[in-house]
Amino acid sequence: MMGLSKCNETVKVSVGIDVSKGHSTVSFFRAGDKSPSKPFTIDHDLLGLRFLERKLDQYKANGTLRIYMECTGRYHLGLASSLQKDGYTVYTVNPKLLADFHDDSLRKPKTDSIDAQKIARYGIQYWNKERRPFSQMDSKRECLKECERQYKLYTDECVTFTNNLLSLTDLTCPGVNKLFSSNPNQNGHLKWVDFVNTW
Repeated sequence: MMGLSKCNETVKVSVGIDVSKGHSTVSFFRAGDKSPSKPFTIDHDLLGLRFLERKLDQYKANGTLRIYMECTGRYHLGLASSLQKDGYTVYTVNPKLLADFHDDSLRKPKTDSIDAQKIARYGIQYWNKERRPFSQMDSKRECLKECERQYKLYTDECVTFTNNLLSLTDLTCPGVNKLFSSNPNQNGHLKWVDFVNTW
């Protein structure tokens, strides 16, 4: 009976994906195997996604499959979102956790292929760790965070350029900035900006 139950156990398959700009490197690691599979690269287009999904379905037919990828800014969002929509279980992992993960390797080279295999190993090692799968809300949240970062960058640049220009006008025409403390012109332009543009 014990032998039969072992045969009926579902095989765990961890898919490590190292996401880059425009392409990703993928490696499969089946629980019980000595090492992850030889990595391969896909482009971030429809053909690449369909090729990856055929590979995923081959492994999924014989086991429980989970996809792991590193949170790489916004590069991973498109692939993670597409795979999640198509019914695959996707987990995004904090880069710090992957950096701290040791997979019994004495050498520590860093390539896309090695990173994909490391992510796949991480998935098997921490398979039973409770974590929330990637959802479409995660994608929207990351997009909003990116918009907030871009807006802050824009406002910081505006303040920097404004201060620089005010310093230059005060240097070339000492005290002139005191003349522009009143409200903006009727057209909405700041008076000191029009002054600089004219003179």
